[in-house]
Amino acid sequence: MTPEQLAVAKKCDSLLLHRTRVLRDLENCRDERYRKTLADGLAFLESELTTLGWTASS
Repeated sequence: MTPEQLAVAKKCDSLLLHRTRVLRDLENCRDERYRKTLADGLAFLESELTTLGWTASS
């Protein structure tokens, strides 16, 4: 892999870890305002992942 490909893979891995945490927090959250914040964060993470070539079925 080229250095650029390695950087993209590392960024994707990091974003996926954050996504996993946000999904877990969403499952356990009861506060509607915080749920909205988490949902917005999840949307942002998924849009960043999509720009890197990730799909939800990955």
